[in-house]
Amino acid sequence: MLARKIDYMHFQGATPFPVDKNRYYDKTRVEERQMTHTLIKTLWVIAIVGILLVVHVALSAITTNYGYSLMQVKQNVSQLHRENETMRLDIANMQAPERIYSIATKKMGMVMPAMVLYKSPQTSNTAEKTTTR
Repeated sequence: MLARKIDYMHFQGATPFPVDKNRYYDKTRVEERQMTHTLIKTLWVIAIVGILLVVHVALSAITTNYGYSLMQVKQNVSQLHRENETMRLDIANMQAPERIYSIATKKMGMVMPAMVLYKSPQTSNTAEKTTTR
């Protein structure tokens, strides 16, 4: 008895398909929709997490770039402060009366006057002070 009788074909254990084919088809379509819906939700979650990671990395890169720029500006400011101090010292050395006197006498050939005349604002035009050096 290798062949089965047709009556046994609709037996519950004899066939892998349910008796109502439309019911099985509807059940698989519902399961496919649920699986597709779950897959779409999962993909959305993965996409949102990916977008958030990209935004985080971009913001970190921007922050790091601003940090480096700020550090470079601070270095430039400190260098300019050092140059400014050096220039102030040079100005103070250039304005020293001893330096001006030595340049005037040695390089320009100037001499100190023997007599210096001063005019005071309270006195008249005829009265003048004289001093000698």
